[in-house]
Amino acid sequence: MPGLGSDERLFDAQRPVFPNLIVPPWITPKTNESLRAYARRFAQTLKIKRPFYLGGASFGGMVALEMAKYLKPKGVILIGSARNAKMVPFYDRKLAKTFPFLPSLIVSISRNFPLIRMALFGITKKQHREMFNNMLLKTSNRFLSWGIQAIFAWEGCEAVKTKVFHVHGKKDALIPIKKVSPDVVVKDGGHLVNLTHADQINKLIKVFIEGE
Repeated sequence: MPGLGSDERLFDAQRPVFPNLIVPPWITPKTNESLRAYARRFAQTLKIKRPFYLGGASFGGMVALEMAKYLKPKGVILIGSARNAKMVPFYDRKLAKTFPFLPSLIVSISRNFPLIRMALFGITKKQHREMFNNMLLKTSNRFLSWGIQAIFAWEGCEAVKTKVFHVHGKKDALIPIKKVSPDVVVKDGGHLVNLTHADQINKLIKVFIEGE
């Protein structure tokens, strides 16, 4: 599952190593649908050949954790993600309830201030910036706003009845390393670590899968 504001292209660097990789397109969320309810409904649309591994980057990792309850994968792979909303620095449930326009404001900032966006996501290479900008432009404001609101309201998913492998960038500005407890820390990695440090991430995932 890709992150919020991205699509299957986020994992282009993983496809050569994992040719059976499937990145299903996001389904349309219902009004005020929780992340948990969305993940359950999403899981029901998938036809998966077993055994399999489930994974996601950022927001996609949160959705993957919730989907794991119903899909029963061999393992869950989290890339620059979190197990609950409190690990996200912008999280404030009371603030979100007091100012319901907050998700729309965050979306506006992400779209209109590219320097802030690039700093938060840790993207420096031109081709990465261009690809991410294109993915963001193709994501609707409605989906982005819903996703942010769903994260703010998410109760989290600390307990999953399968092995979870979490890799995280040490310089992640969106989900700071001090707020999470990953299995592996990528020294110079930012938020989109599977894009910027693809070779390292691919090797780590391969070791995890082959060790199961």
